[in-house]
Amino acid sequence: AYTQPFEEEKNQVYWWYAVDKAGNMTAPVSGTFTEAESLSFSKKSYFVTPGSSMTIHADVRPKNAYVNHLTYTPSDEKVFRIDQGNIIVPVSEGKAKVTASADGLPDTTAEITVSDAKTVTITAVGDCTLGTDPSLAADTSFPAFQAVHGDSYFFQNVRDILSQDDLTIANVVGTLTTSDQRANKKFTFKGDPAYTAILKDGSIEAVTLANNHTMDYGARGYEDTQAALDDEGIAHFGGREVSFFEKDGVRPAFLGASYTTLTREERA
Repeated sequence: AYTQPFEEEKNQVYWWYAVDKAGNMTAPVSGTFTEAESLSFSKKSYFVTPGSSMTIHADVRPKNAYVNHLTYTPSDEKVFRIDQGNIIVPVSEGKAKVTASADGLPDTTAEITVSDAKTVTITAVGDCTLGTDPSLAADTSFPAFQAVHGDSYFFQNVRDILSQDDLTIANVVGTLTTSDQRANKKFTFKGDPAYTAILKDGSIEAVTLANNHTMDYGARGYEDTQAALDDEGIAHFGGREVSFFEKDGVRPAFLGASYTTLTREERA
């Protein structure tokens, strides 16, 4: 953590990568040398079993911004302690708060439950079309509302509910692509690949792409959508693609299927 930013680097783009013990490097990731404006946990509650441990991370806004002297503190060390700065180590069964603090930023908290019980809470929501069709009115379109209200607008009334489960699944209807190769059909939906941040902000952790608008912009549109979701860390499934989720030894698999009257050529 920096005591103060280097003025000549502030707001400049930088690149970083990690190296494991075997000397393997991750792919370079870009970021901006910008001071964080807020801290938050992606969930209001976390579950950990006795005898295990869990790494805790607070999210920062803007994404990839830096913070000074980030610390994590338990409200009750009889329930869990913090090792190596951000590892939750259970001490006994119970509930306690973990608080993330950093210089100049409001604290943020989450509840930690230590228990042998194995419970996975999954929430499923309906269709989410993050875009529009070219024939629809631009001034009342999804992009128009996003431009005025920002990413947080769309899930603002349900975010608190969705953040309390272990996994929220949505049906993304349409594509997230810059392709202009529309399928030969009445309505084709697409949005900016950056709209995946809307799902992340709404506490959506996984999506099905098995629906009648997945191939609205052909194979490239489908691949662009998958890549955009991968970039935001959102799991996806549908067709031949299976997604797995694991929590406390419980590992459900997710599959998606869709029936459509389109011919093979039209879907491709």
